Amino acid sequence: MPGNETIGDALQKSSSFFRRCGIAEPRMEAEILLAALLNVDRLCLVVNHGQVLTPEETERFKDAVQRRSKGEPTAYITGEKYFYGRQFFVDDNVLIPRPETELIIDAVKQCLDRRKTLSSKRLKAADLGTGSGILAVTLALEFQLFSIWAVDISASALEVAQRNADFHGVRDRICFNHGDYFENLPRSGFSYPLDLVVANPPYLSQEDIKLLPVGIKAYEPLEALRGGEDGLDYYRKILAELPAYLNRPGFVFMEIGDGAKNNVEALFRASGLFSSLFWHYDLCGKPRVVEAESAN
Repeated sequence: MPGNETIGDALQKSSSFFRRCGIAEPRMEAEILLAALLNVDRLCLVVNHGQVLTPEETERFKDAVQRRSKGEPTAYITGEKYFYGRQFFVDDNVLIPRPETELIIDAVKQCLDRRKTLSSKRLKAADLGTGSGILAVTLALEFQLFSIWAVDISASALEVAQRNADFHGVRDRICFNHGDYFENLPRSGFSYPLDLVVANPPYLSQEDIKLLPVGIKAYEPLEALRGGEDGLDYYRKILAELPAYLNRPGFVFMEIGDGAKNNVEALFRASGLFSSLFWHYDLCGKPRVVEAESAN
């Protein structure tokens, strides 16, 4: 890409390059990268398509395009991803937020709508394996009366989550805890019991990991995806530890992988902890989030 290129020229060339590289939706990918580089929205690119890029902007965009062409996810190049309509910072220490995970927030909303007495109470919630903090931060923004503990075994992931909490102005309502799920909660001012637990645990089996596309396998943190031989190790771990921490009644919301409904449901029922299970389905009609209520 030589100097004195306009926005329109840069987008046309990069889109053609992406198309030759086999990247899906090449024009959109190019627009996302350039908009992030210029710190504008994509509509501004259309309105200002004749604007000439500076040599520095041209070089930075060329670098971003090269990185994307080699398979690096767009979110890691731009350093951001939207979740539940809000911007979140991401880097390669955390998984890139997926749209399916938004269903956990919807499920919590529906649960509280069905139980009006709970929506006016100060509830204690925990986000196990918070990663970039998308669930903890979004819960804090959507539910002003929640007190939230956000837990992750990765100190680097917690730094990203804390940055997102600062950005959205909810740092004072989230207690960040470095540990393995419930392990260190008692040391962080945690008071029993929890009214609500959300989690998107690692749920890929060993076979699933082998089949991951390069854009995930080469760039995203695989430890946040590996769920053991059958993909269920972390469901077992959470369910085994949960009785000591969950209120009665209390509520649990967990995301699951494709085809895991029967096995996950069997684990929940075998725990003997819950009086009811309810499934939430994604836009493709697949069961994606299990909602469980503990027995009184």
